[in-house]
Amino acid sequence: MNVEDFNNLVMNDIIRDDIDDAIDQERVPRDILVPRDAFNLTDHKFIKLFRLTKDVTRDVIDIVTPYVVAPTRESALTITAKVLATLRFFASGSYQEVTGSNSFVGISQASASRAINEVTNALNRPEILNRFIKYPETMQELEALSSNKQ
Repeated sequence: MNVEDFNNLVMNDIIRDDIDDAIDQERVPRDILVPRDAFNLTDHKFIKLFRLTKDVTRDVIDIVTPYVVAPTRESALTITAKVLATLRFFASGSYQEVTGSNSFVGISQASASRAINEVTNALNRPEILNRFIKYPETMQELEALSSNKQ
C-alpha cells in the first residue's frame, strides 16, 4: 500500500465517522417530541395559535368527548390532543402547522388527518351543530334578520 492509498483510506474513515456523527445528531429521541401542555401558554399566545380562548376550547373538548373515540393505548392521542390538532388546523389551514414541528400538537400528518376528521364529524353532529347554528324557521324570523343587517 502506498502513501496515497493510505491517505485515501484514512480520509474515507474520517468522512465516514463524520457522516455517522451527523446522522446520530439528526436522530431525535422520541421522548423529546412529547407535546407540551398548550393550556400553559399565555392567553394571548393560546388565542393566536388556536383562535379560541382556553375556556371555549375546554368547552369544545367537553362537547365532543361523547362522540370522539377515547384512547385505548398509552401512545394513542387524547381527546384534548385531537381537538387541539383540529383547532390548529382550522386556525392555520395547514397540516404543516399541526404536525412534527408544533410542540403543542406535534403529531404525524396521518394522525392529524384522522383527528381532524373525527373531531369535525363530531362537531357536525346535529345535536352539537344545532346548538350553535340557528336558521330562521318562519318568514318573520327571516325578515327580522334581514332588517338587522341594514
